[in-house]
Amino acid sequence: MNKVLKILIVLNDLDEKLKIFRDEKYRELFSISNKMVSTWEKKREREFKKLPVEIQDNYERLRKRYGFGLASVTEGSCNNCNQKLPTYIFAIKDPNKELNICPSCGIYLIL
Repeated sequence: MNKVLKILIVLNDLDEKLKIFRDEKYRELFSISNKMVSTWEKKREREFKKLPVEIQDNYERLRKRYGFGLASVTEGSCNNCNQKLPTYIFAIKDPNKELNICPSCGIYLIL
């Protein structure tokens, strides 16, 4: 698997956790402290800094636009925009060795 894709997967998971941890109702219900949130934010920042600058910028733009920067593929379609992906993406022997982007919405893909 592509090194950048691995980082993007971890980063996407951290972003989802932080989204939940920042919700006041969730924090009260499960007694999530500010220290715990701060720890997760630091982990996210460390992972984010591992990405090349152009990927960082694009990931943040996608996250602001869609709420996340990474989407999986189901039955040949992007799970973000639901558009059918071109067959050349699936013709590659190991498609996750490269960083694939949906040609329709521009989100990073996990194949």
